[in-house]
This record gives sequence, structure tokens and C-alpha cells, in this order.
Amino acid sequence: MSIGKNKKCYGFTLAEITVVIVIIGFMAALALPRLSAFSRKIKNQEAEMVLLHIYDAQIDYNREVGNYANNVASLAEVSVPALKGFKDLTISDSSTIACAAGTNTAELYLARFTANDDSYMIYVLENNARMVCTPCDSVICTSGGYQTW
Repeated sequence: MSIGKNKKCYGFTLAEITVVIVIIGFMAALALPRLSAFSRKIKNQEAEMVLLHIYDAQIDYNREVGNYANNVASLAEVSVPALKGFKDLTISDSSTIACAAGTNTAELYLARFTANDDSYMIYVLENNARMVCTPCDSVICTSGGYQTW
């Protein structure tokens, strides 16, 4: 008498489940860097839009008053949304010089956002609303397509 020969088993073995879990984990590990790069790109684009809006407001303010504003309150038409990845919006009257570490390049800026983890800052410069990023050795800056000092 043989036990179990006529039995039909339905289900998965532990080995099959383990293989499926390993494959899903491997696929997730491959997708995670792309996802973080995509979310960083979206975050930077959002900051750029706000900085360009501030730049336009600064240009208008300069036409009306003769100088740039040094705080957001002076720019009445600007409403700055809370950006998820950034803090410390700094408005400049273009007397503040932004310098890259290790270079002699200095440029005047009108607004700046600092990343929440203080890893980098995005500036909108006084000349032609150019976006730059610092520190210049930051992978985030170069991968975001920003000009660096």
C-alpha cells in the first residue's frame, strides 16, 4: 500500500515561494535608484519653478522701485508654496555674492533654496535667470542638469 500516490497536492513549496521572494527583492533593488533619481528630479523642477517665479517678481520689483527686494514680504504677488524637499528660502537684493568652494567665480543671486538635508543649494542668478547649484562636486547638482561653479 502506497501512501500519497493518488493524492493531488495543490499549492507551493517553500522553495518556490523563496525563489519568488528573491526575484521580487532583486527587481525592487534595481528599481529603487531609478525611483529616487526620478523623485529628486521632480523635487528640483518644483524648486526651479518657484525660483523662476521669484526671479520674475524681483525683476518687476526692480523696475518699479529701482532695486531688488531682500525679503519675500516685499514681493507682494509671490506666494511661496511649502516645498517638500527644501527649506530656507533666501531672497537677495543682489548684493549677496554666491561663491563656489575652490573657485574664484562669484556671482550675484536673487533667490536660493537649501535642500532639507543641507546637501546642496539651488540659486537663481541675477543674470538671465540662470540656475546654478552648489557645492560643485555634488552628484545631485550634475545629475539635475544644473550648471555648477
